[in-house]
Amino acid sequence: MAQGMNGMLAAAFDQQQWTSGKVEEVQRTISAHGKAADEAERRIRAALRFPFMGETGTTTLTAFLADLARRAGIGIHVDERVLAEASIALDSPVRIDFDGVSSRAALDMVLDRLDLDWTVQNECLLVSTRDKVANVLITKVYPVRDLTTLRWPDGRRTVDYTAIIQTITDTLAPTTWDEVGGPGAIAVFASRGAIVVSQTREVHEEIENLLNALRQSRSDQPAFYRAESRTRHHVLHHHDRPPSPPPAAASYYVVTPTAAWSRPRLHE
Repeated sequence: MAQGMNGMLAAAFDQQQWTSGKVEEVQRTISAHGKAADEAERRIRAALRFPFMGETGTTTLTAFLADLARRAGIGIHVDERVLAEASIALDSPVRIDFDGVSSRAALDMVLDRLDLDWTVQNECLLVSTRDKVANVLITKVYPVRDLTTLRWPDGRRTVDYTAIIQTITDTLAPTTWDEVGGPGAIAVFASRGAIVVSQTREVHEEIENLLNALRQSRSDQPAFYRAESRTRHHVLHHHDRPPSPPPAAASYYVVTPTAAWSRPRLHE
């Protein structure tokens, strides 16, 4: 069901600005499926931060995953059919030769040696082939009002989503977006000051890191920017703080988000 939802949303992302009817459709879909998935993903990611406590030595893939699930208190589902098609046996031997790492690092190292990967689907951790995981899309809503609103000296406030979208699609997994034939999609959710992204787990983590870095960078810099009009979007250029703001300068309208407000969500 989750994959069907993501497929529907990705197919609908044929333009960056949706009609009001499309926004209402997305709201209904995300509300129906998002809350449980959102909570499950946070719980799984939090559990994987704890130190890996497994014993060193040789074991099987099945035994390693069962032990990890028990110790972390999470559900792990293995895509047995896809692994069988890839000729990867569940009893493949794996060597546990690491210590002092997180459960996530242990999981990544074991799966990497077998050309496997993981994602979160149907409220549990799914283990499958890299190709399969690369096509499992997760839809999230990212509040970005604080990164897209400009305040001008004359009191005007303008909103520009194209710069942040261009930054994401140009720098994070650029070959995976729909504009270049990939499965990922991104669109504006203007009524909530947000963008909606349908992408893989790995790309979502990169988006979270990028948005956090942009917010941190902005808080450390003088808030004087110049808006330069380009053919498709505005690019914001940072300059050293001048003695006084130039007449045409625009500065970010700084909205200080709370932790809950700035966290990406699977529902609204």
